[in-house]
Amino acid sequence: MTAEPVTAVADRAAPVRPVPVRRLRRWVRARRRAAGIEGSAGTIYLAFMTVVIAVALVGQKATGVVWPHHPAPLADAGAVRPLALLALLPLALFALLRRSGPLAVSRADLGWLFLTPVSRRALLAPGALAGLAGAAVVGAAGAAVAVGRFAARPVHPVTLAAVLPAGAAFGLVVALAAAWSQRYGRLGRVLDVVAGVVAVALAGLAAGVWQPTTGVAVPSGPAAAAPVLAGLAAILLLSALVATVRLLDGLPAHLVRDATETRGSYLDAAVAVEPSFAVDAGQRRYWRSRALRSVRLRRVPAWALPMQHDLLVLRRRPARLLLLAVGTLGPAVATAGPRWLPAVVTFGGALAAATTTVDAVRRDSAQPALLRLLGLTGRQALTGRLAAPVALAAVWAAAALSITGLLGDLPAGPWWALGLALGPAVAVAAVRRARVGNVRHDLMPIETPMGSLATGPLLWLLSGLDLLVLLGAPALLTLLRGVAPDWQTVLVQAALSIGGLVFYLSRADRLDSRL
Repeated sequence: MTAEPVTAVADRAAPVRPVPVRRLRRWVRARRRAAGIEGSAGTIYLAFMTVVIAVALVGQKATGVVWPHHPAPLADAGAVRPLALLALLPLALFALLRRSGPLAVSRADLGWLFLTPVSRRALLAPGALAGLAGAAVVGAAGAAVAVGRFAARPVHPVTLAAVLPAGAAFGLVVALAAAWSQRYGRLGRVLDVVAGVVAVALAGLAAGVWQPTTGVAVPSGPAAAAPVLAGLAAILLLSALVATVRLLDGLPAHLVRDATETRGSYLDAAVAVEPSFAVDAGQRRYWRSRALRSVRLRRVPAWALPMQHDLLVLRRRPARLLLLAVGTLGPAVATAGPRWLPAVVTFGGALAAATTTVDAVRRDSAQPALLRLLGLTGRQALTGRLAAPVALAAVWAAAALSITGLLGDLPAGPWWALGLALGPAVAVAAVRRARVGNVRHDLMPIETPMGSLATGPLLWLLSGLDLLVLLGAPALLTLLRGVAPDWQTVLVQAALSIGGLVFYLSRADRLDSRL
């Protein structure tokens, strides 16, 4: 006999009279206070001080960006690009909610209260309401940004009173869509595709692929129609909220478990300053949601097995490749900002492309016994694992820099060749980051005038980036200066990239001691 998961037992449990959740929570809080482990006041104080410090540091600069002195009217063609960037905010909110649940409970409630005869709706309601409130706040903030960027001065209070609730309601709609996508997988996949298509269109507008000759036409109509439309929208939104609350009782237990485990891993990564927890959680969540079929692999030499495995991973991740293809518009969009922004976006995008298959490198470092079973040495495995990152980084950088040279504000030149030459350097940096492992918290801190600075997280963040800056210095300086690259710069970049790749592989014999 095989043991069934506790969530399956919870779903098939006989219906009993539910116990009020408030009474159980009150009992737990009383025991925590009696044991002296209630830390809600300290948590609230820490969060409040964090917000105060953040506002003091970046509040003035953020106010100038959000609420400029000279706004761009919507009728102007120049307002299309910032409007497209602002429209990406609800898509990012939807993606964040989809990744974090959004219907979940704490791990303590999952282990204790979730298995007791309590109302599932009452157990899930606090987390669901918190998610809806957060989405409403984000929507209202986005509406405030829209008013500050596009509304004529002075802004009438009636305008704010009408736009802010509309933005909050739109945030609620996004959160409700994410919640229903968690319950119904097919609906979620359809919404993911729709969000991806809309993101591509908005990225094209922001990058200047389409150059509109006029701005956005603001619809005008009778003033009496606005209250009627607002009332209908409020009724529909209230109906959707009621339907979502009723949905909580029928939510399958395994969906709550998966969302809780994923959110708990992200919280662990934030509290313990261990980003590898979040990376592992994302990988488990992705592959757990896919139904893989057996694939007959062709007979290849032992040294080609890593490359074959990486190609199989690329074949099974078409959405990631599509996202990388859309991301090639990022550097062209960044040319409208500061001079350093295109360089950061280009190097960051190339690094993201190279990390598509480096999870296997992380697994080889953590579990070297698998390489022994394949009969591979450390150098052979690392050489095979570098093939896919080099190709992905080179192709992405070449495409992104070519599009930037055509659509952006950069001068014409052999940008495609510079991107191809940059690929090996980015791949080496990505593989180095993958092999770093966990954050070392046993290192001595650095004393600064602002206080002690932890050395372990700092070294973890800089691992790989140091090689990226060192080996990609010619391309980085070219992008920062905003000049067209010549063939001499391309050759220097290619020599640095290939030399760094060969040097990194020459030290792979040290990996044999770990196997």
